[in-house]
Amino acid sequence: MVKITKESYIPSHPSLFIVDFSSRSLRAQKHFEIGETICFLEAHSKGSDTYTTFQCGPKDRIELRSDLAYVAHSCEPNIAFDLSSHDRSKWHVRAVQDIELGSPLTFFYPSTEWNLAKPFDCRCGARTCLGRVEGAKSLHREALMRRPHVNPWILFDEQACL
Repeated sequence: MVKITKESYIPSHPSLFIVDFSSRSLRAQKHFEIGETICFLEAHSKGSDTYTTFQCGPKDRIELRSDLAYVAHSCEPNIAFDLSSHDRSKWHVRAVQDIELGSPLTFFYPSTEWNLAKPFDCRCGARTCLGRVEGAKSLHREALMRRPHVNPWILFDEQACL
């Protein structure tokens, strides 16, 4: 994905969410109810690990072809990337909390990522903040099960969870 600038930006889903360049976040353009499907994913297979890709299986990655590539991490997210269907056309983003108009959209990176290429110190401020985000491999299964949505290959892969 080509890096966008404020001047070149064309929103992928302007009625749903939009990049806020001042806060470097993706913000909701409407209210979403918990459990609501926000959108279906437009994604393409991609082998390498970049900031616009995420894991969609034990050895597979997809590149997001939308503003969703700019969703930030939170240890208490308000959206989930649900890739649990065998039919890729049914992969979707859904609200795991009520989301108010203008709120930043966030997801829990270890819900899709077994091992982050670039671990980071989390400053989300959530009550359940991990402190350091390295991917699901550094978490116990019980800790993952307490999250609102973790994709199946993370929870049930033979190598998964300490």
